[in-house]
Amino acid sequence: GGVFSFGDARFHGSTGALRLNRPVVGMAATPDGQGYWLVASDGGVFTGGDARFQGSTGALRLNQPVVGMAATPDGQGYWLVASDGGVFSFGDARFHGSTGAIRLNRPVVGMAASPDGQGYWLVASDGGIFTGGDARFQGSTGALRLNQPVVGMAATADGQGYWLVASDGGVFTFGDARFQGSTGAIRLNQPVVGMAATRGPTGALTGLCGSLGGAPATSKLLVIYEENQDLSSVIGNKGAPNLNAYARECGYATNYVSLTHPSLPNYLASTSGLPYDTNPWEGDCEASAPGCQTANDNIFNEVGPGGWKAYADAMPSACAKSNSGSYAARHNPAVYYTDLGASCAANDVPAGTPASGPLQADIASGSLPTFGTLTPDLTNDQHSGSIQQMDAYLGQWIPAIISGPDYQSGRLTIVIVYDEGSGSGTDVHSTVAAVVMSPYTTPGTVSALPFTHYSLLKAAADIAGVPELNNAAGANSMRAAFGF
Repeated sequence: GGVFSFGDARFHGSTGALRLNRPVVGMAATPDGQGYWLVASDGGVFTGGDARFQGSTGALRLNQPVVGMAATPDGQGYWLVASDGGVFSFGDARFHGSTGAIRLNRPVVGMAASPDGQGYWLVASDGGIFTGGDARFQGSTGALRLNQPVVGMAATADGQGYWLVASDGGVFTFGDARFQGSTGAIRLNQPVVGMAATRGPTGALTGLCGSLGGAPATSKLLVIYEENQDLSSVIGNKGAPNLNAYARECGYATNYVSLTHPSLPNYLASTSGLPYDTNPWEGDCEASAPGCQTANDNIFNEVGPGGWKAYADAMPSACAKSNSGSYAARHNPAVYYTDLGASCAANDVPAGTPASGPLQADIASGSLPTFGTLTPDLTNDQHSGSIQQMDAYLGQWIPAIISGPDYQSGRLTIVIVYDEGSGSGTDVHSTVAAVVMSPYTTPGTVSALPFTHYSLLKAAADIAGVPELNNAAGANSMRAAFGF
């Protein structure tokens, strides 16, 4: 239980001076890095810093010793895993299955949690992988003859892959995990006993926001809509480490005010420059309902059929005008405009996943549109889901988007914005989060200028070189404030 800290890791205590019943076998850090847990082989848990004790198996008689632990994304819970694959959950960690009742070829030696905390992987010393919850099997070394046993694993930031490490430092990659080197060919003084991955957003973004100088060459804007939270509910919230990393390492607005309630009028205002705080829009009507579509001009029509695209999660078919499952038409503004005609069916498409689908294909080919929107489903936009689910969603998509040629070249700016905050009523405003990401944005930019959804439309129009529609013409410039 002796703890040694390096770099910006701070010492938060140890059990080095205590007489322990059993040796410490693992540790996990809190999401903000201001604390950690240590776990002993009897499942005794020791806390340091802002890590909170949520329970232990220290008083239980275990079938097999505990060999490791993993924390939930918000740091309000953790799992312990024993060598027989028995899993013990505490705090907000949920049990997603175990191998405690299975006869294993080799003992379990470690575990890793999925990014949203809704699943986990267990790994055995032969590299066999067992999944629970939403953790997906991406391969194993179970059928390979290993030089040395596997001793640990780590998952990628988006949960679409993982690494395994053997005691000689040999590294095996699966899914979207990339091989970055190993000590397999080096003679080690002592065996390797574990591994850890760099945190996706923090490591991935360093040097990208603010990496380009000179006159901005921005020619594309991608808006990612989130739902129904005040600025104070998300910025600084430990449950959203990804979003806060993007805000911290790029930029965000502290005075971005939504225009009205409920959702639909805000989405239409952000794309037309007009208020829609009247009937039927104030009722969040579906675009398929009589009288709910509008002939008013909009940014989609301005940039033309070849200049826009809308990517919507869980949408059952292109340009779907009715709600379906976790797809909400009211969060997909393009389907409400009659002047788009046939281009709606061609350009308003299901998003797919970071691994495949229309958005992934456009990212990879560098063919993102001049103006694009990404509409998460009701779970991932924080409307019906948790802040952790929203944050895990961003943690999957943002690394994929910023790795594409549009962002790398400086052509693309990303704005993550909430449609509205707390409250109700057409005359009630709310301050919401708006995070700006661009290679031209100075890291750590914080703007207190008054912005609204009209400011977002102004930025879209200026980037596209088309007229600033209606109220966008008088709005403050986000481009000037954030340097894109």
